[in-house]
Amino acid sequence: MKEERHYLDTPQIRFIEKVITKIDSKRWENVYSGNTSHGLRDIIQKGFYTPTQKDWLITMREDYIKYFCI
Repeated sequence: MKEERHYLDTPQIRFIEKVITKIDSKRWENVYSGNTSHGLRDIIQKGFYTPTQKDWLITMREDYIKYFCI
């Protein structure tokens, strides 16, 4: 069975890059680790994410809003 893929667009890539920057600069170390940063880089490199990763990215977006936008 073929794996479902969701291809990244430019705004998604920019958001993921912002998250990587926050993680790598230790501004979000109480929530996400370097392993997360590595996983996000893999997603950008592949250019798509899976349904499981979609849920993970949605949660990360919610956390980003909670920690940096409110």
